[in-house]
This record gives sequence, structure tokens and C-alpha cells, in this order.
Amino acid sequence: GSNQRDRDQFVDTITNVLNDLVSNGIDRDSLLAGISLYEFQYREADFGRYPKGLSYALQALGSWLYDDNAPFIHLESHHIFNRLRENMDKGYFEGLIERYLIRNTHASIVSVVPESGLSLKKEQKLRARLQTYRDQLNPDELQQLVDRTKALKAYQNEPSTKEQSATIPLLSREDLDPKSPKLGLELDRLDDTTILYHPLFTNGIGYLRLCFDLTNVPQELLAYAGVLEGVIGSVDTERFSYHQLANRINIHTGGIH
Repeated sequence: GSNQRDRDQFVDTITNVLNDLVSNGIDRDSLLAGISLYEFQYREADFGRYPKGLSYALQALGSWLYDDNAPFIHLESHHIFNRLRENMDKGYFEGLIERYLIRNTHASIVSVVPESGLSLKKEQKLRARLQTYRDQLNPDELQQLVDRTKALKAYQNEPSTKEQSATIPLLSREDLDPKSPKLGLELDRLDDTTILYHPLFTNGIGYLRLCFDLTNVPQELLAYAGVLEGVIGSVDTERFSYHQLANRINIHTGGIH
């Protein structure tokens, strides 16, 4: 989002920061937080709206051709995170920056420079093409074009027949198990706190939900409880700056919400 005249300053800034990281080292907490964050994402395997099986299949394809164990290389990554933690204090990441970024002679600077008024020029050019095409049509061809457009709109708005709708796969009640699955639940107490524990496979992640009793908060202050909840973890504290706090959270958790 900058200007072409600032290109050298942009490149110099990146180069200076990379050289500084190699000379003085990357902040250890930031490194550890980054590794932990990516390991959490790997363990949780939340691919959003994409099917998990499809995502795993595409990952496997990236190494499938190369040796006997290749399909599993991109799926079995637990040991990689351990190796990164072991090497982070040995200059491993600084070495990567120096070798592949600073000393890499195969680099290009690509500037995408906008042209003022380009959209208007394209629109005018399209209008001229359409006008030329229209001028070449006789009245019968024009009417045929109008009729085909009307037919297309009618087809698009036409409801599906029962026969067409019947081809769509549907679930019936018989396909569904009327009994909900049983989830394991263990009840425990710690001091004066009740603990509900579900022993489930979560790939090494512990999900913790804390519920706080707000009955002693005055009615006129209840609205501010939501404000407090929103800023916790997002501002400086007595012991940590926001940056330090974010690192602490990512080092020890997958996020606090």
C-alpha cells in the first residue's frame, strides 16, 4: 500500500530487520510462542469449513511420490515441534534467515503499480466493443438475442419438478440414531470448586472452561463485566506488556477467550 518512490526504503527496512535478527537473535519467548501456537493448531486440526479428511489427503499428496513412508511425512509432525524447540537456542532460526533470505541471490522485487483511471478505460473499451457488435446485428438477430435472454431468465426462475427434487439425496428419520451418544463425565471437587471432567481423546489438548459466580456484582456494574472480559488478555498488565502477555498465553495455551 505504499508508493513506488518508497521502494528502496521498503527493501532497506526489511533487510535491516533481518540483519538485526541474525546479529542479536530472535526473542526467545516470541519463538517459543510461535512454535507452541503452530503445534496447537496442528493438534487441534480445525480446518474450518473444509472436511478434515480432504485436508489430510491434500497434505499427503505433497510428499506421496518420494519414498516408501512419504504419504505420512506431512501428517506425522509431533517430532518436528520437539526438534524446533531443541534447536531454537542453537541459532537454528537465525541461520535460516541468513542462508535463505539475506544471502539468497535468487530474489526479486516486484512492484505492482496502479494506473489512474484504468477501470474507466476498461469500461469505455467494453462499451465500444458491445456497440460495435450491436451495430452489426440486423433486427431479426437483435430480437433473437432478446428472446434468448428472456428464455434464460425464465429457465433460471423456474421451480424444480418433483422428479428433479427427488434426485437430491436426503436423510430419513430411520437413518438417524434416536439415542444421543453418551459422553463420559467424572465429577470432582477441588477446595470449594466443582469440577466436571470429560475423559475424551483431544490429541493432547486440555480444554478448560471456568465459570465465575457474579451474584455479588451490583446490578449497575454487571454491564461492565462484559467490558472487563473483553479487555482481559488484550492490554498491558502489572507484570507484562501486551506483547509479553501474548507470548505467555501462546507458550502455555492455545488461546484464552
